Amino acid sequence: MGSIFGTPAVQTRRYTSRQRKYFDARKTDRPRVVKHEQKEQIAICDWLRETLPGVHFRCDTASGGFSSAYEKATHNRQQSSPSEPDIMIFAARKGYHALLIELKAAGTELKMRRDGRALRVYKDSKGRIIERDYKIRKKGDWASLHIEKQAKVLQDYRKQGYFATFAVGELEAKNIISRYFDLPINESLF
Repeated sequence: MGSIFGTPAVQTRRYTSRQRKYFDARKTDRPRVVKHEQKEQIAICDWLRETLPGVHFRCDTASGGFSSAYEKATHNRQQSSPSEPDIMIFAARKGYHALLIELKAAGTELKMRRDGRALRVYKDSKGRIIERDYKIRKKGDWASLHIEKQAKVLQDYRKQGYFATFAVGELEAKNIISRYFDLPINESLF
């Protein structure tokens, strides 16, 4: 049923009582999306600007912050691989061409701690398959197909003479950067 002006009436989405309580408490009608990896990446970029002002670096602006599948596809078409590192610091040190860091949110497990029992299938909110694993992950394997692809890209960069590694959390990333630039590693830096 439309309005009196002939335009269709806007349908309102139905939320559960738990979601409604959340929205009412925060005076909003949208779910809150917390992008932990993006927050950590911004903190590292700010720290880099303060600590190493003359060093050129680039951070992946996406880092999981896509609004739509179209944005994600467009972003991935603009790079050689969707598994490129998050932070690239263009400074030659210790025989390496540059420092490349694949940042993971604090608490992320890179390797499996125990044997898996089934193939993993990741689906979006509409039930469409996003990613399907090709094997049952065992103890010591990469935790997911996505992390495995990222590890392969980092290994390719290492073969070409770059210092490429994973960093889980902001503190580990800052420690890696400090070691690469021979900065003193102490808590007052962070």
